[in-house]
Amino acid sequence: YSWWRPPKTIYQSPFYHRFTRSATTKSPPFAPEAEDQRHLHLALRGRGHGFSGVGEEMIDQLKVRELRVDEIKTLYNERLTRDFPPDELKPFTMIMSALERDAYICYGALVEESILAYAFSVKCGNDALIDYYAVREDVRDAGIGSRFIQKLISGPLQGMNCVLLEVED
Repeated sequence: YSWWRPPKTIYQSPFYHRFTRSATTKSPPFAPEAEDQRHLHLALRGRGHGFSGVGEEMIDQLKVRELRVDEIKTLYNERLTRDFPPDELKPFTMIMSALERDAYICYGALVEESILAYAFSVKCGNDALIDYYAVREDVRDAGIGSRFIQKLISGPLQGMNCVLLEVED
């Protein structure tokens, strides 16, 4: 991981610093600049305010759980192929092989058993890289993604030393 230089806000975060402390000779700064803190806060707070017919009560009902193999296969075939470019998708057999080796884990954000968002993560010891992360198109910009990442970090991924998430427009 020492060859990869993430964006400034991640580079200055405590998560990234802890993950790379032993792998790099230069230590990144500990405190993000005020402008970076503002952007990070906005990103975690979410952009939406009840768009797409999703209200706060629905967001409050959001449950996070590990996905079953049949749900992972359905998500891969129906959503990952739309949410990510073909050249960024791992073959499904590779994901299944990693799941069998306990090197991969998939979580869903659900309301009444309907999957509104998903996170597919690579596990490496006590660190995780969120490989694929997306919110269903019809409920985007409503705060679901922000709440989901908060629940992942404070729930199933809480014991991890580091959780990396790459975000693209």
